[in-house]
Amino acid sequence: MKTKKIASIGFLATLATMIFAFSSVPSRSFASDQSVEEALIKLSKTSSVIQSVKATPTNGGFNPDYFAYVIEGRVELGSNKCLAHGRSVSLKSTTIGRTVIVYAQMKRSKDEANRMCTMEYAPVFTNVKGIIRGASSMIDTIIIVNANTAEHLKSFRP
Repeated sequence: MKTKKIASIGFLATLATMIFAFSSVPSRSFASDQSVEEALIKLSKTSSVIQSVKATPTNGGFNPDYFAYVIEGRVELGSNKCLAHGRSVSLKSTTIGRTVIVYAQMKRSKDEANRMCTMEYAPVFTNVKGIIRGASSMIDTIIIVNANTAEHLKSFRP
């Protein structure tokens, strides 16, 4: 009988230790900062480079807490007309915690793998434009991934 009590006390001690360990996990903002870093690493490798990036403030609405920015730039679709054929690009954004991440996502054509193209260099560019909106009290930072060069970030506060 004593061994059962000792075992149950040991179990309760272990349970109390686990509850304490889980309750001392870092705050949500710290966890979101880690996921922002992970997202930035992933997006900097997979998204297109946005050249000549401009972020211009615009009317966010009648509520003074809201903001809006027009993000403009130029993206290379391919190094020649053949490679650029069937590709399109758009500005996307994702919000992680109190950070908005803006990136250029390229959609490739389905027949691209079967296409034979020459090795000439005559790059084809397209202009992209998007509007980012939000509440100043909810967003701390806006980060543009691959701004002007690969793996370069441009960040600003709304």
